Amino acid sequence: MQNSIGFIGGGHMTAAIVGGLKNNGYEQIMVSNRGQEKLATLVDRYGVTAARSNEELVSDCDIVILSVKPQILEAVLEPLKGPFIERKPLVISVAAGIRCASLRAWCGDDTSIVRSMPNTPSVIGEGVTGLFAFDGVSENQKSLVNGIFQAIGEIAWVENESDLDLVTALSGSGPAYFMLFVQSMIEAAVKRGMSASAAKTLALQTARGTAGMIAHSEKELPQMIEDMLLPGGTTEQAVAALRQHGVPSAIEAAVAAASERAAQLADELGA
Repeated sequence: MQNSIGFIGGGHMTAAIVGGLKNNGYEQIMVSNRGQEKLATLVDRYGVTAARSNEELVSDCDIVILSVKPQILEAVLEPLKGPFIERKPLVISVAAGIRCASLRAWCGDDTSIVRSMPNTPSVIGEGVTGLFAFDGVSENQKSLVNGIFQAIGEIAWVENESDLDLVTALSGSGPAYFMLFVQSMIEAAVKRGMSASAAKTLALQTARGTAGMIAHSEKELPQMIEDMLLPGGTTEQAVAALRQHGVPSAIEAAVAAASERAAQLADELGA
């Protein structure tokens, strides 16, 4: 018998997870959302049950996924503490930056809590989700969480909650880094006379194919890079130029900035 899963919030990430769950045979899914239009879309597209209220959803579901903006999460949870304490569902937060201690204060001291950080490629089933289990989460509950997020891509559990700030910086913000790099490659080729469509095809397939090579190779990345740097060749000159212009340092600075901001947001929004 499947566990019933409820989503508070019906935005893009909820739609992505619901779609993945439906593709994997999950049926007992309930969603609540302040805006009725998004809720109606989810009901029509995926056949989920529309909750009449957040209270009803918490009372009826074994697993509750919090998928609202972190800035409003405390206000959403404040009237639900009683239902959470009575029902004791497993709570999974998709809200960036809200720490487990804050969630437990808002949901009840005995609440089992998992924080998750899926990224935007999850909407096409190619995402990756960083996960952290707070004190008291059982192996069985972690297995349930695995099933939910493996429906939209890969998963990675981290040992420390602070690691989720790095998850945010690496995979959460990471798609924008890759988009900027691909955009820069395309623009450099177009500037030198190539058509935009040809440049886009070449850059995108290069990115896709390279990711596949990395995933399937037993070599470490530094060795893979070194193998491509033939003395006096074009790739050697190109990588030397990237290093000379500080690309590795710029990427490290981006990860540091995103990680620091994630920690700041947690401080600002927490209980």
